[in-house]
Amino acid sequence: MASNATNEHGYTLQDVASLFRRRWKPMLGIALAVFLGSVIVAFSLEDLYRSTAEINIQCPEVPDPLLRTEACGDIDRSRRIELVSDKVLSQANLAAIIEEHDLYAEERGDRPAESVVRDMRPNIKLAMTLDDDDPRNKRLGEVMGFTVSFYYPDARKSREVTQELADLFVEASATRTNEAVAEAKSVAASASGALREKLREQEAKLAEFKKQNPGVMPADRSFNMQQLSRREGELDNINRQIRDLQNQIALLTTQLATTDPFIGATAPSGDVVVGSLDQCRALQSRVYDLLGRYSSEHPDVIQARRQLEQVCGTTGAGLREALQLQLATRRAELDSLRQSLGEGHPDVRSLERLVQRLEEDIRNTPAQAAGRQPDNPAYLQLAVRQSGLRSEVSALQGQRNALMTQINDLEDRLERVPDKERELAELNRGYKEAEDAFQAAERRVIDLDRERLAETWILHSRSGMPYKPAFPNRPLIAVVGILLGFTLAALIILVLETVDGTIRGTRDVSTLMD
Repeated sequence: MASNATNEHGYTLQDVASLFRRRWKPMLGIALAVFLGSVIVAFSLEDLYRSTAEINIQCPEVPDPLLRTEACGDIDRSRRIELVSDKVLSQANLAAIIEEHDLYAEERGDRPAESVVRDMRPNIKLAMTLDDDDPRNKRLGEVMGFTVSFYYPDARKSREVTQELADLFVEASATRTNEAVAEAKSVAASASGALREKLREQEAKLAEFKKQNPGVMPADRSFNMQQLSRREGELDNINRQIRDLQNQIALLTTQLATTDPFIGATAPSGDVVVGSLDQCRALQSRVYDLLGRYSSEHPDVIQARRQLEQVCGTTGAGLREALQLQLATRRAELDSLRQSLGEGHPDVRSLERLVQRLEEDIRNTPAQAAGRQPDNPAYLQLAVRQSGLRSEVSALQGQRNALMTQINDLEDRLERVPDKERELAELNRGYKEAEDAFQAAERRVIDLDRERLAETWILHSRSGMPYKPAFPNRPLIAVVGILLGFTLAALIILVLETVDGTIRGTRDVSTLMD
């Protein structure tokens, strides 16, 4: 049962010991051969000396507000180092160094130095240095510089080439900064000029907009509302005056209608010959009633007119006076109805048609030169007062029309303010954006001058003379050879044991039976 358990779980320590006793010679031979090979390789490799120079990236000791935050410590320094490295380690620079120090003479022979640049590149190593000395440092883990190393069989040349590479890095960094700043200043100055022109255009647009829209700017809204309130108060006052005058005119019209315009002529006997007021009023009422029912061409109207002319005066004059008196009366009634019933009332419209008919009849009735003119002083005084009131009403109506025009203009301005306010806001926004962009461009030009001081590459430690080779590491190669030899030997022995068909015990018998 123990044997079965052993078969299920693989080799036991006894099996391994038995295997080692059987196979120790080939195992030792393989391991020794690999070890000797690694030693031979280690001593056959050419000695390479390494010289290293350290370059630190320092920020100036100036107040932070004077420099942009991204100018020192807040951008990818690794990327900047790579860009400078591409420039320093260019083919032309490395070829010049090879020529100057006569590097790789055997490899290049009579060929130009450019032919061995690819052999030199792997021997140049760059390593970043991080600021991790003090955990309290806020820049912990930030790239604070780098080291440049060069591997070469000649220790003196390794030091010289390393020092020259370090000097090239420092010089290239300063040159690159100056060139970048100069180029950026040129671009920034050009952009600043374009933005200055754009700012002027925005200023001109804003000034032209205000010039073309006087009184409708948002700043004028309060003033316009005050003016509108004042004009509406003046309009209410004028309307009240007009109503009072119209009431007085209506009263005078009524008085004129009941006052005889003529002084009646009397015969020697004392009897009234013509122009009796009662007869004229009766005939006038009859003519009016007939005109309200018939046209001016109706026979009854014509007959009534003849009677009016015979009683009240010669042809035409009496009739015109009668029609004018009747027209004045109806106009007074019309004004009263308009105030009480409104413009659209049927009675108002009917009376308007009667007034229009009387006006038409007056125009169609010829005025005779010999016609009799009113000569009653009381009538004439009322007529003069009425004419004066009508003149006042006409003047007030003119003022009212002017006020209505001003009110409409103010209301139109107030209605246009929201639209103009949106347009003005858009123009102001464009102006503010142009101003901000221009000021940012101006600040950028100033910052670019300061950026020259933002970051400085300094040679922290010069390359030293190496006194022992840095490559190859022969002890390490020997240790690796030993480990690799025993590992390889173990694998080969396991393979040999697996393919060997010799039966050496019950385990092999059980394996064959299974």
